[in-house]
Amino acid sequence: MAPTPVAIGLAICDYVIREAKTHKITLVGCFDKLRCPSFPSAPHPLSVFAALTGGLGHVKIDLVISRMDTGEEIALYSNPANFPEKLTVVNYHLRLNHLSFPEATVYEFVLFADGQWLAQRRLEVEKTEE
Repeated sequence: MAPTPVAIGLAICDYVIREAKTHKITLVGCFDKLRCPSFPSAPHPLSVFAALTGGLGHVKIDLVISRMDTGEEIALYSNPANFPEKLTVVNYHLRLNHLSFPEATVYEFVLFADGQWLAQRRLEVEKTEE
């Protein structure tokens, strides 16, 4: 069995920029709280980013987004990743342009590699005060 990668953090942000020449990564506007005027919310574009290392070969990466109060899954995204060598760092970046939140509550973003837990992050979604 291939080794499970390790996540070097998990971030939710507005944008991820990868410089073409240097390949440096810049995370823009990291947050753990989001305010929406109504629910279900209008789609709120955001990015999810994690640096992964320690894996080997082809790995299926899943991002599961669930409500923490009920456990209800609201979204699942699956992507392949390839680790040519064990110490290779693979940057996982997922741009979510159409994610809508059904209610004001706390959501959990959990990252898995071949079904094994890698990292998690919570996002508190609130109703904007009128």
